[in-house]
Amino acid sequence: MDLLQVLTIVGANGYEKDINHTLNLSKEFRNDPLLWDAVKNMMFHYNKTRLRYAVHTENLERVKFLLDRNARVDDCLMIAIRNNNLEIVEEFCKHGVNINQVFNNRMTPLIIASESGNLEIVKILCRYKVDVNFVDPIPLWNALIYATRNGHFQIVVELCRNKANIDQKSLFGVTALMYALEHNHFDIARYLCELGCNVNFINYHNDSALDIALRLNNKQQEMVYLLHSHGA
Repeated sequence: MDLLQVLTIVGANGYEKDINHTLNLSKEFRNDPLLWDAVKNMMFHYNKTRLRYAVHTENLERVKFLLDRNARVDDCLMIAIRNNNLEIVEEFCKHGVNINQVFNNRMTPLIIASESGNLEIVKILCRYKVDVNFVDPIPLWNALIYATRNGHFQIVVELCRNKANIDQKSLFGVTALMYALEHNHFDIARYLCELGCNVNFINYHNDSALDIALRLNNKQQEMVYLLHSHGA
Protein backbone atom coordinates (compact mmCIF):
# COMPACT_ATOMS: atom_id res chain seq x y z
CA MET A 1 0.00 0.00 0.00
CA ASP A 2 1.51 3.35 -1.01
CA LEU A 3 1.04 6.75 0.58
CA LEU A 4 -1.65 7.86 -1.87
CA GLN A 5 -3.76 4.81 -1.07
CA VAL A 6 -3.41 5.38 2.66
CA LEU A 7 -4.34 9.04 2.39
CA THR A 8 -7.38 8.09 0.34
CA ILE A 9 -8.52 5.66 3.04
CA VAL A 10 -7.92 8.19 5.79
CA GLY A 11 -9.85 10.81 3.87
CA ALA A 12 -12.77 8.45 3.38
CA ASN A 13 -12.88 7.13 6.92
CA GLY A 14 -11.40 9.93 8.96
CA TYR A 15 -14.61 10.84 10.71
CA GLU A 16 -15.45 7.31 11.74
CA LYS A 17 -12.11 5.67 12.50
CA ASP A 18 -9.30 6.72 14.77
CA ILE A 19 -5.76 6.84 13.48
CA ASN A 20 -4.62 3.48 14.86
CA HIS A 21 -7.49 1.60 13.31
CA THR A 22 -6.90 3.23 9.96
CA LEU A 23 -3.17 2.70 10.02
CA ASN A 24 -3.49 -0.97 10.96
CA LEU A 25 -4.90 -1.64 7.50
CA SER A 26 -1.44 -2.57 6.24
CA LYS A 27 1.46 -4.32 7.98
CA GLU A 28 3.72 -3.12 5.22
CA PHE A 29 2.68 0.41 5.95
CA ARG A 30 3.40 0.03 9.68
CA ASN A 31 6.85 -1.38 8.89
CA ASP A 32 7.85 1.61 6.78
CA PRO A 33 9.07 4.33 9.22
CA LEU A 34 9.08 7.12 6.66
CA LEU A 35 5.57 6.34 5.47
CA TRP A 36 4.38 5.91 9.05
CA ASP A 37 5.75 9.32 10.09
CA ALA A 38 4.36 11.01 7.01
CA VAL A 39 0.82 9.78 7.59
CA LYS A 40 0.89 10.45 11.33
CA ASN A 41 1.91 14.01 10.54
CA MET A 42 -0.80 14.25 7.91
CA MET A 43 -3.42 12.91 10.32
CA PHE A 44 -2.35 15.41 12.99
CA HIS A 45 -3.02 18.31 10.63
CA TYR A 46 -6.09 16.65 9.15
CA ASN A 47 -7.68 16.23 12.58
CA LYS A 48 -6.94 19.84 13.45
CA THR A 49 -8.36 21.05 10.17
CA ARG A 50 -11.68 19.24 10.36
CA LEU A 51 -12.51 20.53 13.87
CA ARG A 52 -11.50 24.02 12.82
CA TYR A 53 -13.66 23.66 9.72
CA ALA A 54 -16.61 22.45 11.80
CA VAL A 55 -16.25 25.50 14.06
CA HIS A 56 -15.90 27.92 11.15
CA THR A 57 -19.02 26.49 9.49
CA GLU A 58 -20.86 26.46 12.83
CA ASN A 59 -21.61 22.75 12.54
CA LEU A 60 -22.47 22.00 16.16
CA GLU A 61 -23.17 18.30 15.66
CA ARG A 62 -19.81 17.76 13.93
CA VAL A 63 -18.07 19.67 16.72
CA LYS A 64 -19.72 17.40 19.31
CA PHE A 65 -18.76 14.33 17.28
CA LEU A 66 -15.11 15.35 17.06
CA LEU A 67 -14.85 16.44 20.70
CA ASP A 68 -16.32 13.09 21.78
CA ARG A 69 -13.38 11.51 19.93
CA ASN A 70 -10.80 13.73 21.63
CA ALA A 71 -10.00 15.89 18.63
CA ARG A 72 -7.26 18.43 19.24
CA VAL A 73 -8.77 21.79 20.05
CA ASP A 74 -5.82 24.14 19.55
CA ASP A 75 -7.27 27.57 18.68
CA CYS A 76 -10.80 26.36 17.91
CA LEU A 77 -12.30 27.78 21.12
CA MET A 78 -10.87 31.17 20.22
CA ILE A 79 -12.38 30.90 16.73
CA ALA A 80 -15.80 30.11 18.21
CA ILE A 81 -15.55 33.13 20.48
CA ARG A 82 -14.56 35.45 17.66
CA ASN A 83 -17.48 34.04 15.62
CA ASN A 84 -19.81 34.67 18.57
CA ASN A 85 -21.06 31.08 18.51
CA LEU A 86 -22.49 30.55 21.98
CA GLU A 87 -23.52 26.92 21.46
CA ILE A 88 -20.08 25.82 20.30
CA VAL A 89 -18.35 27.72 23.10
CA GLU A 90 -20.67 26.00 25.57
CA GLU A 91 -19.90 22.63 23.99
CA PHE A 92 -16.16 23.19 24.42
CA CYS A 93 -16.76 24.03 28.08
CA LYS A 94 -18.92 20.92 28.60
CA HIS A 95 -16.13 18.76 27.16
CA GLY A 96 -13.63 20.13 29.65
CA VAL A 97 -11.58 22.12 27.16
CA ASN A 98 -9.03 24.37 28.87
CA ILE A 99 -10.86 27.69 28.98
CA ASN A 100 -7.80 29.38 30.49
CA GLN A 101 -5.61 28.54 27.50
CA VAL A 102 -3.22 31.39 26.69
CA PHE A 103 -2.73 32.36 23.04
CA ASN A 104 0.36 34.16 21.78
CA ASN A 105 1.58 34.19 25.39
CA ARG A 106 -0.94 36.93 26.13
CA MET A 107 -4.63 36.45 25.44
CA THR A 108 -7.17 34.12 27.03
CA PRO A 109 -10.71 33.37 25.83
CA LEU A 110 -12.08 35.59 28.61
CA ILE A 111 -9.88 38.54 27.67
CA ILE A 112 -10.91 38.29 24.01
CA ALA A 113 -14.61 38.09 24.89
CA SER A 114 -14.28 40.96 27.37
CA GLU A 115 -12.41 43.19 24.94
CA SER A 116 -14.86 42.53 22.08
CA GLY A 117 -17.92 43.07 24.27
CA ASN A 118 -19.39 39.58 24.11
CA LEU A 119 -21.36 39.48 27.35
CA GLU A 120 -23.03 36.10 26.81
CA ILE A 121 -19.72 34.35 26.20
CA VAL A 122 -18.25 36.05 29.27
CA LYS A 123 -21.18 34.65 31.26
CA ILE A 124 -20.62 31.15 29.88
CA LEU A 125 -16.91 31.23 30.73
CA CYS A 126 -17.60 32.55 34.22
CA ARG A 127 -20.18 29.82 34.77
CA TYR A 128 -17.44 27.27 34.08
CA LYS A 129 -15.09 28.98 36.59
CA VAL A 130 -12.71 30.72 34.23
CA ASP A 131 -9.76 32.54 35.80
CA VAL A 132 -11.10 36.10 35.80
CA ASN A 133 -7.82 37.52 37.06
CA PHE A 134 -5.38 36.27 34.45
CA VAL A 135 -3.15 39.21 33.52
CA ASP A 136 -1.91 39.93 30.00
CA PRO A 137 1.84 40.04 30.78
CA ILE A 138 2.71 42.86 28.39
CA PRO A 139 0.40 45.71 29.51
CA LEU A 140 -0.51 43.90 32.78
CA TRP A 141 -4.21 44.23 32.04
CA ASN A 142 -6.79 41.76 33.30
CA ALA A 143 -10.14 41.15 31.58
CA LEU A 144 -11.71 43.89 33.69
CA ILE A 145 -9.32 46.52 32.35
CA TYR A 146 -9.91 45.34 28.77
CA ALA A 147 -13.68 45.63 29.29
CA THR A 148 -13.33 49.00 31.01
CA ARG A 149 -11.19 50.59 28.32
CA ASN A 150 -13.79 49.58 25.72
CA GLY A 151 -16.75 50.76 27.77
CA HIS A 152 -18.44 47.37 28.21
CA PHE A 153 -20.35 48.16 31.38
CA GLN A 154 -22.34 44.92 31.68
CA ILE A 155 -19.19 42.86 31.22
CA VAL A 156 -17.49 44.89 33.96
CA VAL A 157 -20.43 44.05 36.22
CA GLU A 158 -20.26 40.35 35.35
CA LEU A 159 -16.51 40.18 35.97
CA CYS A 160 -16.83 41.97 39.30
CA ARG A 161 -19.59 39.57 40.35
CA ASN A 162 -17.06 36.82 39.74
CA LYS A 163 -14.41 38.47 41.93
CA ALA A 164 -12.30 40.28 39.36
CA ASN A 165 -9.51 42.36 40.88
CA ILE A 166 -10.84 45.90 40.63
CA ASP A 167 -7.47 47.39 41.64
CA GLN A 168 -5.25 45.63 39.10
CA LYS A 169 -2.49 48.02 37.97
CA SER A 170 -1.17 48.18 34.44
CA LEU A 171 2.49 48.29 33.51
CA PHE A 172 2.34 52.05 34.14
CA GLY A 173 0.36 51.80 37.37
CA VAL A 174 -2.98 52.67 35.79
CA THR A 175 -6.11 51.09 37.30
CA ALA A 176 -9.49 50.31 35.79
CA LEU A 177 -10.90 53.41 37.50
CA MET A 178 -8.27 55.62 35.84
CA TYR A 179 -8.94 54.04 32.45
CA ALA A 180 -12.70 54.55 32.91
CA LEU A 181 -12.11 58.25 33.57
CA GLU A 182 -9.61 58.66 30.73
CA HIS A 183 -12.01 57.08 28.23
CA ASN A 184 -15.10 58.91 29.52
CA HIS A 185 -16.81 55.74 30.74
CA PHE A 186 -18.33 57.43 33.78
CA ASP A 187 -20.90 54.70 34.46
CA ILE A 188 -18.03 52.26 34.94
CA ALA A 189 -16.09 54.74 37.08
CA ARG A 190 -19.13 55.22 39.31
CA TYR A 191 -19.69 51.47 39.59
CA LEU A 192 -16.06 50.77 40.53
CA CYS A 193 -16.19 53.48 43.20
CA GLU A 194 -19.38 51.98 44.61
CA LEU A 195 -17.60 48.62 44.83
CA GLY A 196 -14.87 50.24 46.92
CA CYS A 197 -11.97 50.46 44.50
CA ASN A 198 -8.91 52.40 45.65
CA VAL A 199 -9.39 55.99 44.46
CA ASN A 200 -6.02 57.20 45.68
CA PHE A 201 -3.52 55.11 43.73
CA ILE A 202 -0.84 57.11 41.95
CA ASN A 203 0.27 55.92 38.52
CA TYR A 204 3.79 56.12 37.13
CA HIS A 205 3.01 59.52 35.62
CA ASN A 206 2.34 60.74 39.16
CA ASP A 207 -1.39 61.09 38.48
CA SER A 208 -4.24 59.97 40.69
CA ALA A 209 -7.79 59.33 39.55
CA LEU A 210 -8.66 62.80 40.86
CA ASP A 211 -5.92 64.38 38.73
CA ILE A 212 -7.38 62.65 35.68
CA ALA A 213 -10.92 63.78 36.55
CA LEU A 214 -9.77 67.38 36.88
CA ARG A 215 -8.53 67.27 33.28
CA LEU A 216 -11.83 66.07 31.84
CA ASN A 217 -13.64 68.25 29.36
CA ASN A 218 -17.11 67.16 30.36
CA LYS A 219 -18.84 66.01 33.52
CA GLN A 220 -15.78 67.24 35.38
CA GLN A 221 -17.57 68.38 38.50
CA GLU A 222 -19.63 65.21 38.73
CA MET A 223 -16.56 62.97 38.59
CA VAL A 224 -14.60 65.14 40.99
CA TYR A 225 -17.48 65.05 43.44
CA LEU A 226 -17.79 61.27 42.97
CA LEU A 227 -14.13 60.74 43.83
CA HIS A 228 -14.25 63.13 46.80
CA SER A 229 -17.30 61.31 48.14
CA HIS A 230 -15.31 58.05 48.06
CA GLY A 231 -12.27 59.35 49.88
CA ALA A 232 -10.10 61.02 47.20
